[in-house]
Amino acid sequence: MLPPASRLVAAPPPAATDLQRFWYSGSVMAAHDLPEPHCHVGPVGVEPGFQGRRMGGAAMGLLCDRFDQRAEVAWLETDKPENVRFYVALGFDVVEEAPMLSATFCFMRRAPR
Repeated sequence: MLPPASRLVAAPPPAATDLQRFWYSGSVMAAHDLPEPHCHVGPVGVEPGFQGRRMGGAAMGLLCDRFDQRAEVAWLETDKPENVRFYVALGFDVVEEAPMLSATFCFMRRAPR
């Protein structure tokens, strides 16, 4: 699925301002937003000193349980491969990938169970 061209802002030049980069990033995310009703997850993070203690998995598990109870589709994006593996284990699927500035974003969807 290609994003509607009308929703994309031109990629910023190398000397772009923070505002130009922010505007571009927002346009990429908007162009790749899921067209069906959904709950957007994010941003999600665990303080580095507490990572690896299953806190993030526990919190996301509770959130996914809530989505399932309400029969809601969940949607998120990430630019880190290790996050993709984490979210896949929770039932998310990569729907699209798109370059954004110096990263590639994976847009992920989770159907209720």
